[in-house]
Amino acid sequence: MRFSTCISTGLLLLALSVAGGTAFAATKLVTNCEKNAAPLNGGYCVTKTQGSTNQDVLYYFHGRGLNESAWLDDTYYTAQLRQQWDETREQAPIVVSISFGKDWILAQKNQSPYSGLFEVFIQGLLPKIETSLGGVKGRRLLLGESMGGFNSIQMALKTTLFEKVAILCAPIAEISPFSPTAEVEAYIRRTNADRSLVLELLEMGKAFFPTTRDWQTASPLALAREYKKASAPEFYLAAGYYDGYGLYSGNAKFGEILRRSGATINWRPQWGGHCAIDIESLARFLTH
Repeated sequence: MRFSTCISTGLLLLALSVAGGTAFAATKLVTNCEKNAAPLNGGYCVTKTQGSTNQDVLYYFHGRGLNESAWLDDTYYTAQLRQQWDETREQAPIVVSISFGKDWILAQKNQSPYSGLFEVFIQGLLPKIETSLGGVKGRRLLLGESMGGFNSIQMALKTTLFEKVAILCAPIAEISPFSPTAEVEAYIRRTNADRSLVLELLEMGKAFFPTTRDWQTASPLALAREYKKASAPEFYLAAGYYDGYGLYSGNAKFGEILRRSGATINWRPQWGGHCAIDIESLARFLTH
């Protein structure tokens, strides 16, 4: 598995100046993208829908292997989401799609050379983006799928920034990167998960969270158990029953723990695989 070049949090924060901008042209959309200067990977795109009066800002965290332009991919579910808003004549929010490369986790700074992006985003990139927008005049919303869903959990449960958070097919497993082999094998049998996918998931977890203590600061189930309702966002949570990573039961448990804490949970289990999505309800959640 490949990861970004080793850089410290301090260097990352200094690298938030951008190296030139690019723009995408799309029907009814105006998008401007900026690349992060080295040593940071990735960048961000701001997309506005012509004629929309919606002042909400929707931050979008993509899944593995994608980049900041995923929001504009006409072959991806994001295109269906945009089409749904268009067909129902919903006022689309301002969308800010974020990337730090193909594989990234918003891990708080620890011993791992890949950690520290949590601080980079909160202390550097977010203020920079919102200054360029002239501030957030509506609600601050968040959407993420798969890896981006995990990152959305970090933001939703460690900050009070967002009013609504949509978490799709997030890697919420009832095992950890440090679970004994026998426990991992039992999980694979119980969930009918693909062994190679599960082992890949655990490997990635160890890369960003090198100790059990580090993992406990980011484990979705641990965060949910510690969560208090004060300033809680409204959650949209979806997972496929036949998810190849075996994540359905973990997502269901995550939602139930948050519900018991008093959080509002819109639970949308899907009869499908990894990242099966109900576009209509998701589109409605993000604009109502």
